[in-house]
Amino acid sequence: MPARNEPPGGAPQPGGWHRYLPLLLLIAAGLAAVPFAGRVVIANGNSSWTDAQGPSATALAQVESRFGRQDGFVIMVSAADVLAAPVVAWQQRLGAAVTTLPGVAGIDSLATAQDVQLDEGEPVPVALLAQPRERILAHPLYRNLLIAADGRAAGILVRLATTVDADAGIALEQRLRKLLASTPPPSGAEAVLGGLMCQQQAINRAVA
Repeated sequence: MPARNEPPGGAPQPGGWHRYLPLLLLIAAGLAAVPFAGRVVIANGNSSWTDAQGPSATALAQVESRFGRQDGFVIMVSAADVLAAPVVAWQQRLGAAVTTLPGVAGIDSLATAQDVQLDEGEPVPVALLAQPRERILAHPLYRNLLIAADGRAAGILVRLATTVDADAGIALEQRLRKLLASTPPPSGAEAVLGGLMCQQQAINRAVA
């Protein structure tokens, strides 16, 4: 009888499942709910100065309610169904544009997320969006990180270059807001730019 942690055929052989363990670990590590920008240098801001009714605080609360606190930037889109074709296409277009901005190391979104499925008995990476809707909404790595369990919100998590300092963070926030203004989501959907960095920038502007 195979050991409890071994596949039915016995211990993993070269070319088997274990080849994809690094991929799964990379996905899990990259999508942890803790800071995506732990090494980013930002201007100091005291949260006691926060305007709880201000737009950045509201956006921060919206993002946190769905995806937890993010230290970098998060673009959240909300709609009746964020897996609807027009909303997915918008996420793909916007995500591609975000990756071209200075200071952006990459993004994590529904459009870039990978899953694993069996192909002739071998696990192979596949695009998450190619999977059934039920799998996407319930995925243990992405649920409430890239997509809300009810399918009404999705996040584009912006990974920042380690060289981004306070000034670069301010410039990137401005570019992201300009990009959102020029690339609005489909009718019936709403996009907000949030994350702790946005709120800290707002605090700094308020006390400057």
